Amino acid sequence: MVDLVVRHPRNREIERHYVYQQVLVEWLGLTIQSFAEDRDDVLLESPRSLGGPHVRLSDSFLALPSNLWLTPDSLPRSGPVILQGARELSARLLEDEVLLPWPSMGISPKVRHLQDGSIHIGADLFGAAFFFLTRYEEVAAPSADRFGRYPAACSWSGQHGLIERPLVDEYLAVLRAALLIVWPKLSITEPDSRVYVSHDVDLPLRYRWSSIVRTLGGGLRDCRLDGGITMVMHRMRDWHAVRHRGRYDRDPYNTFEALISCAQKWCQPSAFFFLADRTSHAYDGLYHINDSFIVDLLKRLAESGQEVGLHPSFETWLDAQQTSREQQRLLAACERAGFRPSALGGRQHYLRWKAPTTWLNWESAGMTYDSTLCFAELAGFRCGTAREYRAFDLVGSRQLRLLERPLIVMDSTLLHYMKLGPTEAAIESGLRLKHRCQRLGGNFTLLWHNSNLSTPAHWRVFRTLAEN
Repeated sequence: MVDLVVRHPRNREIERHYVYQQVLVEWLGLTIQSFAEDRDDVLLESPRSLGGPHVRLSDSFLALPSNLWLTPDSLPRSGPVILQGARELSARLLEDEVLLPWPSMGISPKVRHLQDGSIHIGADLFGAAFFFLTRYEEVAAPSADRFGRYPAACSWSGQHGLIERPLVDEYLAVLRAALLIVWPKLSITEPDSRVYVSHDVDLPLRYRWSSIVRTLGGGLRDCRLDGGITMVMHRMRDWHAVRHRGRYDRDPYNTFEALISCAQKWCQPSAFFFLADRTSHAYDGLYHINDSFIVDLLKRLAESGQEVGLHPSFETWLDAQQTSREQQRLLAACERAGFRPSALGGRQHYLRWKAPTTWLNWESAGMTYDSTLCFAELAGFRCGTAREYRAFDLVGSRQLRLLERPLIVMDSTLLHYMKLGPTEAAIESGLRLKHRCQRLGGNFTLLWHNSNLSTPAHWRVFRTLAEN
């Protein structure tokens, strides 16, 4: 039985089908039937009462002419526009005014309640969702930092201080509230908010693959910071114990048993993403995926119920063949450890990602989900959502099988880029984002490197953010 009939303009039917399917079917759990018509808005009707009360939304972004599509001239030029009346529509979920990247063409950005029970939303919520989910602005006007990553400051959300707002999830809350007001008996899926904890295994051990010169150099740096030789001597003793006696318990980066214990205590398996090759000697890890320590670690993770995934190396983000090779190398190592993952997700090393190329690399490799998308320098909502969703190839105009699981907080972002360190400020920043994810039914996805737990203060920040 069809829950909703969607009547929409005739243009860009593939893009429209994608966003209607993602929002109405995948997220709200409805069954829909869509019709392309000669119209300039989007009409949602009940098949049981055609011509009766309805929900109408304005349409502007997907109506852009072809000569503007995927060009800088198609990007929003103004600051955020308030959708009047939206906050009152879903006051239980929305703490702030609902903001849009552009005004609707000739229509007041306002929610109107009609006498027949219909609701008219003077905003292009579907178009705005498409804009953020597909990372449209990154294709229309690409930019890059020194690692090739799209900078937060170049994004519309970054320019207007909105990266900490899950705008798409707020649009979803407005639409959900409108649908339930017009059709109170409509069966809409209740959101199931989860905490996803993952660990990029860049440096599984500090000393096993480190030379004495490299280790001594690090010790001398610590000596300058701490003002004493004690740290140097302590580091060299640990290096010798790990490197020459196999005392991996003496390695400060070997936090895996503690992380497994945390995951089991919280009854939420964690994901561990491994580098399977080296394409950059400057930026990739020192270990080999077939090293006995790594194979034993893979086995231990699988036996304890944790997830094993891929962390494609530094130069893979534009290279589909190398991505596939590294996926196969990881799977081969897992088989040597006595198991084969039923599904395989992961995250790009250094968060190097380009729309839609990197998604296409993962799709061709048969990966299940990617969890790369956040801004390295600011924690928050690069995609406007904390919900998992299907990736879309803007250049090829097609929906992919690959899922995107947006990353919300990375440890290095809080500790280093935002210069908060392992402090109460870092906890407050992370918990604020976690609260927004959970309030709107999204997932709080946290990345914490196994090598970034060197002090009790670091452990405290991690545990506070990671636990349910």
